[in-house]
Amino acid sequence: MIRTGFTSSKANSFFAVLRLALLFSAAFTARAQEPSSTSTSAVSLTLKHAVELALQNSRDIQVARLQTTLADRSAMITKSQFLPNLSAGSGAGYTLGIPETPGGRAPSLFDVVYTEQVFNEPLRGQGKELQEQARSQRILLEDTRNGVIVRTASTYLELAMVRHSLELLRKEEDSADKILAVTQSARRAAHLAA
Repeated sequence: MIRTGFTSSKANSFFAVLRLALLFSAAFTARAQEPSSTSTSAVSLTLKHAVELALQNSRDIQVARLQTTLADRSAMITKSQFLPNLSAGSGAGYTLGIPETPGGRAPSLFDVVYTEQVFNEPLRGQGKELQEQARSQRILLEDTRNGVIVRTASTYLELAMVRHSLELLRKEEDSADKILAVTQSARRAAHLAA
């Protein structure tokens, strides 16, 4: 009973320390997320950097890479049946009665088996089909990559056009303000002269 109480107080102190650590980490996280007044500078993003970021973070490319890897490995599995396969093992085991292997022979202490497909046209055809699928997946990956690049470049160029239009509108607004100021000063001068 005393030991249980001792363990319980240890557990309570552990949870208290854990709560305190979580409280401090939450406070520091909240402070780190507050925008600082000194870091208001704009970040310049070039087209090359935008394309690099898009290629790194595109889910479409990640899915296409996974599908390509899957197709390559499927083709390798089928192709591996035409490669030499060497396996070693033991036929020893505990049995009741007369020990026999499935072939009817006595079990051996050490077994080495070598197998290789030499002539299996249906399997060879399936392997070629899977190799073609892997090749087409690589082409689809390249198409997906090119599509991401095109979308990123067009979005970047559209952003450049919008920024240019915004700059023109600001200049137009400044010009309109100047025209308004000149018109108002001429009106005041005409009003004072009258």
